[in-house]
Amino acid sequence: MNMTKPKKCNPAFRWMWLMFFPLATACTGTGGQVNEKEAGRQPVRIEVAPAIIAGRQVAFKYNGTIEPQRTTPLSFQGAGTIEKVYVNEGDAVKAGTLLATLDATDFTNARSTSNATYQRALDAYNRLKPVHESGSLTDVKWVEVTTGLEQAKAMLNLADNNLKKASLYAPEAGIIGTRSAEPGMSSIQVEAPFTLIDINKVLVKIAVPEQEIPLVSKNAPATIIVRALGNKQYAGIVKNIGVSANMISRTYEIKIEVGNPGLHLLPGMVCDVNLDGMVTDSVLTIPATAITTDSHGKPQVYLLDHATMKVDRRSVVTGPYLGNDITILKGLVAGDEVVVKGKEKIYPQCKVTL
Repeated sequence: MNMTKPKKCNPAFRWMWLMFFPLATACTGTGGQVNEKEAGRQPVRIEVAPAIIAGRQVAFKYNGTIEPQRTTPLSFQGAGTIEKVYVNEGDAVKAGTLLATLDATDFTNARSTSNATYQRALDAYNRLKPVHESGSLTDVKWVEVTTGLEQAKAMLNLADNNLKKASLYAPEAGIIGTRSAEPGMSSIQVEAPFTLIDINKVLVKIAVPEQEIPLVSKNAPATIIVRALGNKQYAGIVKNIGVSANMISRTYEIKIEVGNPGLHLLPGMVCDVNLDGMVTDSVLTIPATAITTDSHGKPQVYLLDHATMKVDRRSVVTGPYLGNDITILKGLVAGDEVVVKGKEKIYPQCKVTL
């Protein structure tokens, strides 16, 4: 009776089994350690605060720059060479103060020529008028005489006007803000030789984010704090609210009018601005300490789920600050509980305890 002998195991397979058996055992052991580690992790202790509806006056804080209430560029009306300059930057001037003059030689000569022509025409008019009245001078000839007199008078007036344009006067009281005119320079320049500024009142320019601009109203009160003047405070009101946003910063320009007794507030000074916004209601707020940012710099919060005692991330859209709180425009509803303490140690779906 033939009996089939069992085949011997290929030695190559035996070696493969010996190689993979320890590796499989090691993998199984590692997985067990991970599970044990996760199971043994203690919940992170946190503190939460609810999102609530607040209704109160919004207060904003900004950095501002002082500007003149009005800036008037002053230029010569005529072309020529600047001869004398009588004022410097910072000088206070009254209306009619002489600021600078041009070399008036050409204007004076032109005026003398025009005056001579006018005197000749006037003399002819005076001599021929009785002749015309007596009928000895034809009407055609008389028209030539009167027309010549009118032309000569117009040329004289033009020469007088050009001579006046050789002098530059202040049109109103103010302070010389800038001076770029020097003797010997041409009066025709890209920029005005002088600027006249009015700083009896000044304007403080601030940039307001687009989410805050709806809460700012015209004539709203503001407090200006100037560090350069020892943190002196000035009262002001919102004068102008811009309607076009800066395409880069997405902010709107607002100007606040401030009285300037003693003229201590000067253009270019920086200041802090406390601006009272409109009274708002039905505004959702959370503590500002609850806000974190994602990898793209966008604001987010950690939201607590009481059923599972786990936290998860939630992206939000923030508005202006209300004291120590911040308004939430989108992403939360009233009653949502956000993490305010311990958020540095947590992550999505992390177990927590209160």
